[in-house]
Amino acid sequence: MQLTTTSSKITGTPTALGWVQIHEFAPDDEDKIASRGHLFLIVATENFEASGPEGLRPGGEISELIAGRELISRFQEEYYGDISQKPFEALKRSAEKVSGEFVSSFGNIEIASCALVGNVIYSAAGGGGQVVILRDGMIATILASTGNEIISASGYPKTGDILLLGTKNFFANVSQGVIKASLESKDLEEATEAFASIVHEKEDSGKMGSVVVKFSEELEGYEKPSPVFENNKKNLDLNSFFAFFSKFGKSLPEKRIYISSNSDEESSQSGKKLTLTVGIMLLLILAISIGFGIRQKKIKNLQGEYVERLSQANHNLDEAKGLVGVDSTKARELFSQSDQIYKEISALNAKDSNIDELGGRLEAERANILGEYTSSPELFLDLSLLSSGFTASDFSASSDVIYILDKNSKKIVSVEIDGKKSKVIASQDNVGDVADIASYEGRAFILSSDGVFEVGNTRERVIEGDWGGEAFVAAYTGNLYILDKTGNSIYRHSGSGAGFGTGASWITSGTKVDFSDALGFVIDGSVYVYFMDGKISKYSLGSPQNFAISGEFPEVTKIDSIYSNDETEHLYLLDKEGKRIVVTDKKGGYIAQYVGDKIGEATDIVVSEKEKKIILITGDKLLSIEIKHL
Repeated sequence: MQLTTTSSKITGTPTALGWVQIHEFAPDDEDKIASRGHLFLIVATENFEASGPEGLRPGGEISELIAGRELISRFQEEYYGDISQKPFEALKRSAEKVSGEFVSSFGNIEIASCALVGNVIYSAAGGGGQVVILRDGMIATILASTGNEIISASGYPKTGDILLLGTKNFFANVSQGVIKASLESKDLEEATEAFASIVHEKEDSGKMGSVVVKFSEELEGYEKPSPVFENNKKNLDLNSFFAFFSKFGKSLPEKRIYISSNSDEESSQSGKKLTLTVGIMLLLILAISIGFGIRQKKIKNLQGEYVERLSQANHNLDEAKGLVGVDSTKARELFSQSDQIYKEISALNAKDSNIDELGGRLEAERANILGEYTSSPELFLDLSLLSSGFTASDFSASSDVIYILDKNSKKIVSVEIDGKKSKVIASQDNVGDVADIASYEGRAFILSSDGVFEVGNTRERVIEGDWGGEAFVAAYTGNLYILDKTGNSIYRHSGSGAGFGTGASWITSGTKVDFSDALGFVIDGSVYVYFMDGKISKYSLGSPQNFAISGEFPEVTKIDSIYSNDETEHLYLLDKEGKRIVVTDKKGGYIAQYVGDKIGEATDIVVSEKEKKIILITGDKLLSIEIKHL
């Protein structure tokens, strides 16, 4: 049912300390009333510098009146000018523009405004203006501005709600108890008289003012709106009801009439049958009415569970869109809040096109605001076709060739990312005991307990095993690097022809490290060591560097694998629990993330930015995701 409003206003007497003006406007133009609605506005400010009596310009209150009208006219012109904008944005923008344009003349400008558009109330305030609501005997503050920044809100009023717009000085001098007691009478004139007695007894009432707006149902002269909820059953109305019983009556057997001498008895029997028929019909009407009433109550109760939250979610999304280029972290936070509200509302299973519209808006803005891409990986290569029962345990990559190790079958296969050319390069006879794998320019190396071996058609030791316990191996620019977890160090073995020199500690002297919980490391010029708790330590030329992941949402708390090389622009983090791959720059700043259920099945990732592919290693298969953030 369409809502209508009644209002009552009170302003203090203009003084040298300031003045207040109140404006109410509803346009005759049908397009503008539909898109911008009924406007209520309070403006208050200190008097501008002047030479007239009592600090006013010549003309006293007349000058104040003219100046106020100029400010109000500008607000109305701005709000009702471009009706292509949404009313929420237009009301806030109008308050911002008026405050900015008149500040040099009037100083600080207080604004409290609201507009009823359809059955939605939009409000904006700044400079100290406030908006409160009385609903079901409870007072709640909707907006309480404290500075020049304009704040805004929107919601769905209901019959009996009372909205109070006021200046900062009004709320400072009229207690919440007085406001509640005055508004609870539901009589606007009585409430205004109560406020007036307080306002006019103040000598400095110039900046005190308020407008009270009461919402009621418009019983006549409105077109019934379409229901918020869609339903396969149409709403019951009297025409369809009587049409139904008309058809029902025609389907009854035709009443045959006989002439009898006992007319009184026949009349009595006929009357009883008629009474019975009418009684049955009335019972049926009652049952339908009760069912319809229960259904309507359920719909209303369900709607009450989410309409305000739906409005908040749309508001958060609008703010997030505006902050993308200004504060991307805040934008992502607001988007995620909106997305969470949408998921919770969707779980209610309400049939409402407004909920569907919010879902569509979230999906349309997800990549722009979150840098988040929902991914369904495609099959890149079935490893079991290369070797029966082959299951990936570990991998290494070099020059867009992936070397995949199966520790159980003790085999290594190579796969070219460009073209998917693949082959078995080392079998059980040459692999043997193996803990880790590295590769460089067509050469594959395995780390065992007794050393590092180059493997292929043969198995040749290239480094003696002199580390204390569990270790990892990596290759970079022709050198081999061994991270010794027990010894808490990284050793570099310089490449020389086909062989490698004696290991030298790569960590700078005096640097204390703890690699006991390390899960692995990668090298792209800098070294990144990642740990069980999601921490990453970065080193350059053996010295620790400042590195922290920032801006991602939700926060990364666990990393299962990372990938980078000297040809990638970014760092790629596998979070199996979060079913995502997080992309950062090489200082840890968030860039994007790829989300999908299949990502949670991956054990490792390889990335080729040149081919724009992320390769997921999942047991006996390689899956691929197209890179979209570049």
